[in-house]
Amino acid sequence: MAYVLAKQFMSETKEIQKSSISWWKPQIGDLYCDLNAFGIGNISCILTADELEVIETDKILNYFVPLFQIHQLIKFIEDKTECKIEMDYYEEGVSIYLNSLGKDGLSHYKFGPFENLGFDLLKALWEVACKIVSQN
Repeated sequence: MAYVLAKQFMSETKEIQKSSISWWKPQIGDLYCDLNAFGIGNISCILTADELEVIETDKILNYFVPLFQIHQLIKFIEDKTECKIEMDYYEEGVSIYLNSLGKDGLSHYKFGPFENLGFDLLKALWEVACKIVSQN
C-alpha cells in the first residue's frame, strides 16, 4: 500500500504539516502513525470506529501523522486550489496541471504547471501538495 511516510511528513515545514493536518478529517479506514505510541517510524495504523469516537483535535495536531494516500492527496490539492487535477504521462514522467473554468468559460491553469515529476504518482502528488501550501 502506497502512502506518504511519517518521516516524509515530519521532514516538511511546520506550515505544510499544520495545513495538511487541519485539512484532514479522520475517517474510518484512514492510515496514520501515532507518534505517542510509535515515534516517527514507518508504523501505520488503520483508524477504526472505536478510535474515531475518542479522537480530539489537539491529539490529532500533537500525536497523529496522517499517512496520505493518492486519493487523499488529490482531494487535498483540489480543495486547496479550487481546481481540478489533470495528469499526463510523458517519457520524462508525470505532469500535473491544475485548472479551473474562468468567467469566459475556458479552462485556465491557476498553478504550475508541475512537469516531469518522475513516475511515482504518490511522490509527485505530495510534491505538488507541498508546493501549493508553500505558495499560499
